Amino acid sequence: MEVEPGEELQVDFGTGAKIRNADGTYRRTHVFRCVLSHSRKGDSEAVFKQDTESFIRTLENAFWALGGVSQRMVFDNATCAVKTPDWYDPELNPKLVDFCKHYGCAFIPTRVRTPWHKW
Repeated sequence: MEVEPGEELQVDFGTGAKIRNADGTYRRTHVFRCVLSHSRKGDSEAVFKQDTESFIRTLENAFWALGGVSQRMVFDNATCAVKTPDWYDPELNPKLVDFCKHYGCAFIPTRVRTPWHKW
């Protein structure tokens, strides 16, 4: 995969370690991971929820950590980003659309059931 510097950011969530609370119970975490396609420089952050607000916050934190905003972000069809997955015309979450307009970038979901399009 060859892209120009700053052109593409690949984004995903993974399962993180469980964290023990003060009361002795455990809470699951999710690990947000993003990687610039050209340089392979990346950023990671653990969150408790995989919702739209957490996704947007981690993206913004990644922009700060990586020193800028890529032209496009590639992500799978998780419900925090895509309301209705579709092979040709996915419906994106309106909050994410506003976020992308604010930062001047595009959000490209992978095709349904083809996560290898991202990597």
